[in-house]
Amino acid sequence: MEKKILGIFICTLLIATAIPALGTEINTSNCTMQQVLLTGVEWSLTYDRGEFDECRYIIQTMPDKGYLTCGVTEESDNYYVWLLKLDSDGNEEWLVVNYDLNGSYIDAYNMDVFSFHIIQTTDEGFLITGASMVSDEVQGELVWATAGYLWKIDASGSTEWVQHYYSVDELRLDFTYATIEIQDGYVSTGFSIYYNITGYVIDIDGFLMHTDFNGNLIWIQFYEATGEDFLTSLCKTSDGGYLCTGWIDSTEVADGALWMLKTDDTGEKQWEHIFDGPGFEYTYGKGCFETSDGGYIMAGNTGSYGAGAVDSWVIKTDGSGNEVWNQTFGFKYQDYTWCMDKTTDGTYAIVITKNIYSVGGTRDDIFVVEFNETGETEWSYLNEEAGIQRVTGIYHTDDHGFIVSGRTYEYGVSASDGIIYKIGAFPHLDIAISGGIGVKATITNNGFGDAIDVPYEIIITGGLLGMINKTISDTVDISSKATETTKSRLLFGFGPIQVTATVGPKMATDNLFQFLIITI
Repeated sequence: MEKKILGIFICTLLIATAIPALGTEINTSNCTMQQVLLTGVEWSLTYDRGEFDECRYIIQTMPDKGYLTCGVTEESDNYYVWLLKLDSDGNEEWLVVNYDLNGSYIDAYNMDVFSFHIIQTTDEGFLITGASMVSDEVQGELVWATAGYLWKIDASGSTEWVQHYYSVDELRLDFTYATIEIQDGYVSTGFSIYYNITGYVIDIDGFLMHTDFNGNLIWIQFYEATGEDFLTSLCKTSDGGYLCTGWIDSTEVADGALWMLKTDDTGEKQWEHIFDGPGFEYTYGKGCFETSDGGYIMAGNTGSYGAGAVDSWVIKTDGSGNEVWNQTFGFKYQDYTWCMDKTTDGTYAIVITKNIYSVGGTRDDIFVVEFNETGETEWSYLNEEAGIQRVTGIYHTDDHGFIVSGRTYEYGVSASDGIIYKIGAFPHLDIAISGGIGVKATITNNGFGDAIDVPYEIIITGGLLGMINKTISDTVDISSKATETTKSRLLFGFGPIQVTATVGPKMATDNLFQFLIITI
């Protein structure tokens, strides 16, 4: 179990502390923005401050309907947490670099400074979670390490307070990953790293903590599943408790496994479930919710199931955490998600980084999938372009579309630009098959986006002695909230038939009776 904290975080000297923030500078040197208009995207912009820039997570702000993204920016080989406030068209309104939330950098997956999550608070300010370098005196020596933080700002980006979370006495670092606001403060989840004085990890446990509105700790609960246990996502449940999800890594699972944990309102564990396969399962992402039937849903990644080496993995459970269904989304190689969001339409959306090479490569694409509570895909959008796009945030916007955040760069180049995509609303198709004088497939678009040039296929089989075997294919345009019916054709045959209609990602099947000659 003992090992240095390498890979997920780089901590050369492992000790936690709280250092008072010296102030947040509102940087007047704006980003260079580049318009990147792509088919299927309403708008796309890159944000470049000259070195390494990443937009890790993004939310829509209210009431102005703009956006706020958090991430990491590089200045002269040093790395800092930054915020970028955008208007509804993606134009910069203000930029904040917090020079007190800083760290070193090794590569895209190993650094000592992060921002993971943002929420807009009821006072119209914002709360950001993450991890950064801190220092303190331990056994007479000044040491540096990475510790989690909560950073509260007002609506203009000015710092109200910063709190780091740690225990010097217990030799513990608390990495805050996701947060929500409740009636008397904030509840945050993450994981605690326990180490010895020589800087080796001896255990990792998930935690849930409750703070007041100034970030002062009220209570903290720790959870251990089997070994190294990470919690990265959080939601409040209808019974007043909390659902936390993450992943575990130990000798008791194949490689890694997804982890779902339910608590009461004080953080006392009520139950937990582990979802595992023969390969490696993990998640560093945000995305767990209570479903309309009182169950729960979470997103992660699997090396055990799906179409490729790694696929996005969504698991739906009942109210006790027992699996109801699971679904994978992906292609041939490594396709993984860091974020899932719940829409106001009762569906869910994940954003996937689609890798088009078996190892490495010069291009990664963006794949957005919207699906319902049964795991059925409502619609999907694949954005293919040159360069590597690593997307880590998705948020459902008030126009029923999506805002997606990440970074873009060229293979072999250390610098990257933050990137934001605004994606329009998706269509939601329903198919009804009917008989009578002919066979019809009636397609209704119940979504807020238009379905343009959508391919459909109707397969009719059966009849006396199985003599009917007909396939009809074409394309159809269906505006939002509109209905279209497939074209009529002549069909010869007699007896019971099966009709299967596939329109875009949707499929419907029905059993009918065919007379000798009718039109369909």
